[in-house]
Amino acid sequence: MRTFTLVPVGGLGNRLHAISSAISYCQKKDIFLTILWFKDKGLNCNYKELFSIIPSIQNVAIQDNGWLDLLLRDNPRKRNFYIPRFFEKRMYEKCIYYYDDDFHVHDSNPELDDTLDGYDSVYMVTCSDYWQFPVPNNWMKVTDEIENRVLTVEKEFGENTIGVHIRRTDNWNTIKNSPLSLYTDAIDAEISRDSSVRVFLATDSLEEKEKLRTMYGNRIITITDGTRRDTENGIKDAFVEMCLLANTNRIYAGFSSFSIYASKMRNTEFVLLDLNKKGVHK
Repeated sequence: MRTFTLVPVGGLGNRLHAISSAISYCQKKDIFLTILWFKDKGLNCNYKELFSIIPSIQNVAIQDNGWLDLLLRDNPRKRNFYIPRFFEKRMYEKCIYYYDDDFHVHDSNPELDDTLDGYDSVYMVTCSDYWQFPVPNNWMKVTDEIENRVLTVEKEFGENTIGVHIRRTDNWNTIKNSPLSLYTDAIDAEISRDSSVRVFLATDSLEEKEKLRTMYGNRIITITDGTRRDTENGIKDAFVEMCLLANTNRIYAGFSSFSIYASKMRNTEFVLLDLNKKGVHK
């Protein structure tokens, strides 16, 4: 059986996009998929603390990295002196690295793409989705801890609860093109349509969280005062926020893989708030 080894990198949204895409591709192509999950300072949490692959998905294995994987199959980069690349080039027929920017699929529909048909073993490091994929809940089961936390917060939701995601600390694009005024305009418009609307707010900016709390009072629902990506609890908080965004009626956000993935989890309407592309629906 042909094999595909995926190393998803980047933040939570990036990794889940990559995993969903690879699962879709490999299921369509009847390829055995191995997903290697490496912790790093940007996502310091094992996958087992967040989710698992549902049992009905065949020929997919996911694992947290072992010590040998750090040498043989990690993402080659400056910090590991690119040593894994030496081994990967000898272990796999085709190696794809997101930073090389030389890999392009022929078709985003997995069953129609023949780009990799000539290889029996493929290794890919990516933070992107290359192939279309269905609703992620078709392959993912969140842990009981995450699910229980989501259900607890959802009790505060009303019949009409919108989601707002404001990314600041590590996303230059949203800092520049998605100012707070775009979000307040969207919230005000929602209130004018329905005075009972509630707002679930997910953000890594304590300053803007406090501004919105001051402006909208108990209409705002949040779960934490900080979401750090370099701790296990911080990543769990972020995943809870992602799941809660997915369960709102509509998501308003700047361009971020995190909020886009949340919208895909339950096909939630996504409204992009961007000075260059204001009001674009995804």
